[in-house]
Amino acid sequence: MEEWKVLFAGSSAEEETDFELFFRDVKELIGEYLGLKEEAIEGLRKLLEEKENYNLVVNIKRITPPESGEKFFDIDVAWVILCLDQQDLPYGYLFLGGVLVGIWPKEFAEEIGKNAELLTSMLSSVILKPDIWKRVDIIFPIEESG
Repeated sequence: MEEWKVLFAGSSAEEETDFELFFRDVKELIGEYLGLKEEAIEGLRKLLEEKENYNLVVNIKRITPPESGEKFFDIDVAWVILCLDQQDLPYGYLFLGGVLVGIWPKEFAEEIGKNAELLTSMLSSVILKPDIWKRVDIIFPIEESG
């Protein structure tokens, strides 16, 4: 099972509040990575400005790629969408630039493995149906100081 490990900064400066999520590799699940169109990225930017349930967060500390995956990538181009639907079910998407490389949680990934079209549908709903989401966080890496 190929996974991307993402370390997020916790709610305080203490390291013990940091947490990790394990994103299943999209290529392993459906045979290819998916590109995100520029219109979709612009749609997310607009939603961040207009919708109270869409939030910009900066707390990615580290990303570890799958064992057989790309070892050299720039964390500065990485970003994550974490969503919570109205039933408090979480969904997560890991991107490198405009390419979707991982999804979370495991149960969501298992469903995508059975029905790849569900991935496009769910990701599109983040942009096209913003009111079905209780919360959407668009998360970027913490800039290294020094």
